[in-house]
Amino acid sequence: MREIVQEYRKKNEENLSLYYFDATGESPEILDKILVSGSLFHSKKMIVAKNVLDSGADADKLLEIVAKYKGEKNSTILMWSEGTDKNKIDKIKKIADRSQEFRPLAGVKLREWLKEEAKKRGLNLFPAHWARLDLLGNDLWALENELDKFVVADDMAVKGEEYSSKNVFDLGDSFFISKKTGLRVLSELLEKGEDDFNLFAYLVNHNRRLLMAKDCVSKGVALSPAYGLHPFVVKKTCSLAKSISLNHLLSGYNRFLEEDVKIKTGLTRPKNSLMEMLLG
Repeated sequence: MREIVQEYRKKNEENLSLYYFDATGESPEILDKILVSGSLFHSKKMIVAKNVLDSGADADKLLEIVAKYKGEKNSTILMWSEGTDKNKIDKIKKIADRSQEFRPLAGVKLREWLKEEAKKRGLNLFPAHWARLDLLGNDLWALENELDKFVVADDMAVKGEEYSSKNVFDLGDSFFISKKTGLRVLSELLEKGEDDFNLFAYLVNHNRRLLMAKDCVSKGVALSPAYGLHPFVVKKTCSLAKSISLNHLLSGYNRFLEEDVKIKTGLTRPKNSLMEMLLG
């Protein structure tokens, strides 16, 4: 959204009025007033309407107003939302001159994006870096911040020395093998200030990878490159999967799902769930 606005401003820098409208906190009538109002200094206007499909937004009324001004050459409306209501999206597409969907990056595409961002920063990413980045899922903002942290630790980035989160590997290994060791590693990570939500998400993803690896190992096939895993991670995951029973991995994954519901409904915190899983 910011890139689109920036490009539009460059082309119309001397002749543009820019407005922002939040569909979840402002009445659609405000958008109508912005569109009908004139400017003494600028002939063109751009309105950025955010959150048009989010909960609390009157999307139908909003689209009715937008449709009324369709064809107005001096007004450009940029509608942006993370909402996924297909019916409303289809309505927008019917009146929009153009539309674009930005899907969350995942798998190979996410890894290629990370490699490109690391290259821009002059970074060489090693297994320990990837383990840290894996904790953050596909949150691009958080991933960029983490890459910037790697730049600050430039000795580690240049020499390839292991990042201080090496114990994340230990947590992934020990959590499913030894409850005693897993409890010690988890406690150390929490004491260092690791986010318990990130640790919980990492272990859920690790459990999922172990299940995929277990299935591949049992069938005698390689883990597909489509999953976007680093060869180091594939080798380590398959090796670990061989030493863990399928029932143990399945029961663990089901327990993660149960605890996830408790976390999202505010009944517990991730660190408490993980502790109970190791103490149980």
